[in-house]
Amino acid sequence: MEDAPHPDAEETRALQRKFLALWPIVGWQAAIRECGISNATPCEWQASDPEYRKLREKAEEQIADAHEATLDRIAKGEERGSAVQLSALQIRLRALRPA
Repeated sequence: MEDAPHPDAEETRALQRKFLALWPIVGWQAAIRECGISNATPCEWQASDPEYRKLREKAEEQIADAHEATLDRIAKGEERGSAVQLSALQIRLRALRPA
């Protein structure tokens, strides 16, 4: 079986931007499917590309902000959340914002 050709730098940047735009909205798995990349690809970019790392940090901030907003709405009684959902949000927020 032949390996798929590696995208050039411009195509890689376009895939990175697409992934980072989708991830906060649709989640990791849906974003990688939509981009046609492997689950490991964003992690490989993270390890090897300082520019991508900076952009990913911004995406993670967006995700953390959205999770915090959801928890705030639940705390105010504006939205309902199950115990499992609350636990998952808290775990995710601890990972994104350990402090």
